[in-house]
Amino acid sequence: MKKATKQMMKVPWAALVLFFALAPAMAQEPLRGAVAQRAAMPETIPTALDEAVEMVFSDFRVQQQCDYVMTGKIRLLLFWVGQDDVGGGYIRREEGTERPELEAIRLKIGSDPLKAPRGINRWGAATEIIERDVQRGSTRSAAFFGFMKATEGETVDAVQSELDAEGDESQYVFEASINRIQPSVALSSVLPIVSPVDFHIRQLDSADRMVREQYESAFRLSNYRRLNGDSRQECRRSESFLFTVKEMIDAAVAGERAPFSRCYVYNSRRLELTVRDRDTVGRERIEYELIDGTAVKKEYRNLISLEFRVSNPATGWDTDFDLLVGTTGALRGVPVQITYQPNFWFRAILHLHQISGGLS
Repeated sequence: MKKATKQMMKVPWAALVLFFALAPAMAQEPLRGAVAQRAAMPETIPTALDEAVEMVFSDFRVQQQCDYVMTGKIRLLLFWVGQDDVGGGYIRREEGTERPELEAIRLKIGSDPLKAPRGINRWGAATEIIERDVQRGSTRSAAFFGFMKATEGETVDAVQSELDAEGDESQYVFEASINRIQPSVALSSVLPIVSPVDFHIRQLDSADRMVREQYESAFRLSNYRRLNGDSRQECRRSESFLFTVKEMIDAAVAGERAPFSRCYVYNSRRLELTVRDRDTVGRERIEYELIDGTAVKKEYRNLISLEFRVSNPATGWDTDFDLLVGTTGALRGVPVQITYQPNFWFRAILHLHQISGGLS
């Protein structure tokens, strides 16, 4: 591993920056493209988005948390080289304390500047809250909050230039996406957030506080989108990305055959999530090394591999990611490995490191 690590220091690790700047679904493909209507904002829109913020920042208790360690891989000509433990994140399931009808999935993923070569700091977080109809067991409405380091660059060099400029000016740019999804209408706004502090992946609580403090002023500068009428009726589901992934994992574990799809709404756009392939994996051995040199070796049994595609039918945009999911016991429905390859030369792999809590 030491030899591979030495090689990785020579490859363009700004690629990791690009991944977290542009990755979609843990991921936000529609984030920048969602800016649309601006002037004469109806009074109902701030009210609905205020409700979304209130839902996201309500009190919750953690039911289960899955912590992940990240491996980054770069293709050099005909082979791959990689480095383990350059970042990570978690997937967390929560339930409302004062409002038991609320359920949450929170996701955080990114590079850790204390671990990643060149101190790269690119990360994102997403929270989806659904409001259950307790009697019917269905979803009444949802809120989605996405937060990530922002970038305009579409190449490695452009993104690296943005990073350098941020550091020179001590002005670090973030974006927050607020969504309120109801049966008749979906509303969203992308908020520009500027901070003198370059928050990193381990400072999510501080970043959340910053967003709440700047929310009202940032909202006045934001754009918003609305999806209603016939367009909203084309996809009547209230769940957004995270709960749609959960629903499809549960369906695959229960035996639903691929391909199968679900629509969902994010940033007031109708998107499609498809399980393109589902395979049974009897046994899988996963190995990675922590930054302190500790070798981790795990063997899993009774898994399924799922190939997902996220697509926007209106624009033709799509992207893929793969999950390796447990099917029995405490790992039932839990991704033990997440793989995302945004282009032919870069791949990020998240390994389940530990799991705490349990779902009844």
